[in-house]
Amino acid sequence: MALGAALAGSAPAAQAHSNVWADYDTRKTSSCPCTLWDEYDGTYFQHDQGGKAARGRIYSGNELVGKMEFHPRGEEIWVYDTKANGDAIYWQIELDGYRGPIFRLDSGQRYGVYGGLVAENLPIKVYAYDDLASDGSGKNLMATISGTT
Repeated sequence: MALGAALAGSAPAAQAHSNVWADYDTRKTSSCPCTLWDEYDGTYFQHDQGGKAARGRIYSGNELVGKMEFHPRGEEIWVYDTKANGDAIYWQIELDGYRGPIFRLDSGQRYGVYGGLVAENLPIKVYAYDDLASDGSGKNLMATISGTT
């Protein structure tokens, strides 16, 4: 799986997150179980022969505010609001050109799992927004993490 991180333009002053940047890691899962350490919870991947797992993290300055993971065993996408401070992150997953609905994660929900619709080797983009517009679309794009499942 190739996974990259692209950042949105500079953040307006009204946004809760500023100086936003993202990184990513991949791990072949043929030799797993294994982990990718992070300051939130560590990321655990199960064995999946020939699979590649990925994790993208979103930072505001030096603080981890969100992350996404692709787990090839089970073919699941997990997203997290790692700050969980009541300031929600709005997530949207685009898989193979289809953009799903936007959903909210905040201090009441730390992660969401999307399974069953995800297959390996499909183009994927995961969008993280700071807010919603009045029409329900994403507003204040913080980061886009893109690659292939």
